Amino acid sequence: MSAPSLASLRRQLWRDWPRIVDACRLDPIRSAQVKAALPLTPKLLGSSVKVKAGESLGVLSSVVYLAPAGELFGAEGSGRRTLCPKASPECEAACLGRKAGRMIMRPMERARAWKAALFLGDRALFRALLLAEAEAFARKARKAGMRSAIRVDGSSDTGEGQRLHAALRAAGVDHVWDYSKVLGRALRAIGGEYSLTFSFSGHNVAESLEVLRAGGGVAVVFSSAKGEALPSAWNGFPVVDGDVSDARFLDRSHNGAPASGGYVVGLRFKAAARRAEALAEAGPFVVAA
Repeated sequence: MSAPSLASLRRQLWRDWPRIVDACRLDPIRSAQVKAALPLTPKLLGSSVKVKAGESLGVLSSVVYLAPAGELFGAEGSGRRTLCPKASPECEAACLGRKAGRMIMRPMERARAWKAALFLGDRALFRALLLAEAEAFARKARKAGMRSAIRVDGSSDTGEGQRLHAALRAAGVDHVWDYSKVLGRALRAIGGEYSLTFSFSGHNVAESLEVLRAGGGVAVVFSSAKGEALPSAWNGFPVVDGDVSDARFLDRSHNGAPASGGYVVGLRFKAAARRAEALAEAGPFVVAA
């Protein structure tokens, strides 16, 4: 029997949406907001400027952005409920900002919220929709003469990309990649087809060094501004420029990372107008260049 079509999956999502949101056990205000957030044509896969930079390398990439950390559960959070189990206060602040409102959801927050609610409220439908979109996306890439790449945890750290790696490859996707602060997943991914870069949080130096010594990649945010050079090394491991593109699976072949052994993916801190104040707020999450 053939897999359900995208159109039929979207009809099912619309039909079951109130039940799906109720299954997330959100508070009444957030539940009402999320129920109103589902777009007419729900689509899990999205993009970004940095992801599109990979097109120059012959890679067509797409990303799923779920509500990070405790965003889905309200500005004040709700106990330990989170989609980023290893988030530090600094990286959460840098990801969400400190001025996120409780009563009004901005457009991008609405998009992240309905996707996260689907992930939590009906995992089987989330996966079916993602795989159907991935198959269509892979065909689009092949038609354009490009390789396809998908990142499932674009703003979360659920491990779903690692769990669905084989299914996404079977759907025709050439590369599946993510970042994570979960040590076990990062170590298991080293040397495999699924590309997982460990993230330095400011509080996990020992874990970061363990990944590097095991031959993996670790993303570190430096205080370097746009246009400034990154350090050549961090804790004795070479640094490559991670701002060129987000195609981490090409670091060794196209981005100057060593053919084997650990390396650091250097990222520049994206601060707004008040850079000094923002850097002070970010704390150990950002490393001085």
